[in-house]
Amino acid sequence: MKKYDLMHSVNARGTFLVSKYAIEHLKKSQNPHILTLSPPLDIQGKWFKNHSAYTAAKFGMSMYTLGLSEEFRDVGIAVNSLWPLTTVWTAAMRMLGGDDASKSARKPEIMSDAAYAIFQKNSKEFTGNFCVDEELLRKEGITDFDQYAVEPGNKLSADFFLPDRYYTGDLELMPMPDSSATKSASAGAPGSEAAKVFAAVQQKVTDELKKEINAVMSFVISGDTWSVDANSARPLKVARGETEKPDVTIITDEETFLKMASGDVKAASAFMSGKLKIKGNLAIAMKAEKIFQKLRA
Repeated sequence: MKKYDLMHSVNARGTFLVSKYAIEHLKKSQNPHILTLSPPLDIQGKWFKNHSAYTAAKFGMSMYTLGLSEEFRDVGIAVNSLWPLTTVWTAAMRMLGGDDASKSARKPEIMSDAAYAIFQKNSKEFTGNFCVDEELLRKEGITDFDQYAVEPGNKLSADFFLPDRYYTGDLELMPMPDSSATKSASAGAPGSEAAKVFAAVQQKVTDELKKEINAVMSFVISGDTWSVDANSARPLKVARGETEKPDVTIITDEETFLKMASGDVKAASAFMSGKLKIKGNLAIAMKAEKIFQKLRA
């Protein structure tokens, strides 16, 4: 519930509170705008599945866009929302997906340019809108979107929460939660594919990589636990079973784990779709990708 309260305090309550105390100052502005980074109100079950609390917190912001824009329309205060069409390369994306996640993302500049375009509009005329960065900038005459790509030419990952019309063949969709996914009861059994991965970890992790990780990781794969003790002060130890006081616990099913190990699924995609859960230090959890990269190499 602490996580729930934090999400709703920052997103929905934060939007309401900052707007509340800004109103009197905005009334004195020549062209006042409130802009939230929140999605269009596309109320579909797939956006709530497996992360209802987060979705409700983000849509709460969008509801304030809808309500405040009408409440202050007559006094000329514009209230709009802005949301990205694709994933945007931020510190949060780096933490969730590692450096590889940048290849299918855009730079934050696309959002700042779109926000600037909104702030230049007449606040008495442009209000109550749910804007999508690329769509808005195209209307402003922008045609070169390669300038915003972290790696121009790569296929881009679409962001969540957008109406279906935005999802075309031009975007690589990040997987959403799949209720049909099943857990393998024998995932951690000796001789299983997951067991083979952990056996390879024991053999392939170098002292240099162990120093870089310098942590104890616990992996819960379809209910079966493995530990990777990569503390730089002692020899590497990979074992089946729980470990005392891990720095991070990574929870997923065997299918997702194997896809992450092979590089077929990005950690960010698995995390956002609800197929990967993390307890503890997120930054350390993302170092697991470095282990997988070593195995693939």
